[in-house]
Amino acid sequence: MIRYKSNRQLNLEGFHLPFGGELSPENRWVKWSWVIPWDELAIGYYKAMSGDQCRPCKDARLVIGAVILKQVN
Repeated sequence: MIRYKSNRQLNLEGFHLPFGGELSPENRWVKWSWVIPWDELAIGYYKAMSGDQCRPCKDARLVIGAVILKQVN
């Protein structure tokens, strides 16, 4: 089962870390989050899945981010 809604980038300037501080706009992951075409990649990710015959799948952004993280590190 696919439950997808567009995850347009949230404004990270208003995001505060639990123990104080903020995400730096110079952080490489913050920069990458702006240039990765999440919606286009999600279309390709969900294309191979059944829309109604299985358990809900993981969010495309989570899976794509994990693959990117694995390849970069």
